[in-house]
Amino acid sequence: MALLLAAAPVASAQRPLAPPPGASAPFLARVALPLARDSVKIPPTHWEEGAIIGGVAVGIFGAVLGVGLCNFDEPCHNSAVAAAAGLVLGGLVGVGVGAMIGGQFPKHPDH
Repeated sequence: MALLLAAAPVASAQRPLAPPPGASAPFLARVALPLARDSVKIPPTHWEEGAIIGGVAVGIFGAVLGVGLCNFDEPCHNSAVAAAAGLVLGGLVGVGVGAMIGGQFPKHPDH
């Protein structure tokens, strides 16, 4: 008997929600019907272009900043390493930020 009582809430939890009387079709689509994983469509955005532009621009700025900071107080013995480090670190930051900014702009289909 205890086994039947324990299984009763599980069986009722698997049934879809019943709409309230007089509910419209959008209510049913939002609440009563579970979404399938494949039904989510994300519109295409310009995240790739933003990542490229941001990576190049901030990478170049990072390389210039790295060489400038290397020569700031005393002469730098290896400014190529400072330029490469600034390029890589600035490029990584620029790619992430550029992708997030470009992802805010949807691509428009050709008419």
